[in-house]
Amino acid sequence: DKTVKNYVSHILAKLGMKSRTEAAAYAVSVEAERKMRYPAEDWSAD
Repeated sequence: DKTVKNYVSHILAKLGMKSRTEAAAYAVSVEAERKMRYPAEDWSAD
């Protein structure tokens, strides 16, 4: 259990974040931005 907590703590520190919730919110915002910039319809072959 402590190994997982240490692992997650190190990852969060490298990302400059304090919690898993903060990391999850960031991931959601990055994905939303990507979807706005590159909509799925732009991926279709013509």
